[in-house]
Amino acid sequence: CIILLGILTVFFFNVKQIEAASGLLGALSGARQAKSVDEIVVNFQKTFDLETFGSSEARERLAEMTVQAVQGADSPGSLLPLVDKSIMELTKEVNENPLVAKNIIFLAKLQSIKVSITGKDATRAEESYQRALALAPLYPQTYLGLTEFYLITGQNEKAVVTSTKVLELVPINADLFYTI
Repeated sequence: CIILLGILTVFFFNVKQIEAASGLLGALSGARQAKSVDEIVVNFQKTFDLETFGSSEARERLAEMTVQAVQGADSPGSLLPLVDKSIMELTKEVNENPLVAKNIIFLAKLQSIKVSITGKDATRAEESYQRALALAPLYPQTYLGLTEFYLITGQNEKAVVTSTKVLELVPINADLFYTI
């Protein structure tokens, strides 16, 4: 009887977290079967609405899924609502955890994707990369993302300068860098 009471107590205090985990799994599996971008956004929103620790995980998964979807899309412009939703959610994550460079880099990547689709908001993407560099100046992924951003915006000279910083940070993998 005491064990059952303990189990019920644990369950009761963790219902929202369990719902969030279930919602995230449902959103991820539902994304494959979704008939529209709007359906994907609605499925993820259900998890965000629970406002639990699971929101951070859901935001990261949404962002990863968005990047992959855009990279594999014949018409990336059709995914703009998904990109916008991902940017909005990752902006919330960055505001809640402003010292986590990984989230800022991911936000900048999404903003760069938006720039490549619309040609707009380039300043935001560059500012996000600069903010990430201020937090984590030795993280090569930031420089790679900034290099990609500069290429997207036609700033080829800046792209070359920025990409050489990666070689300074990771000299052991210089040959690999040139093969990418």
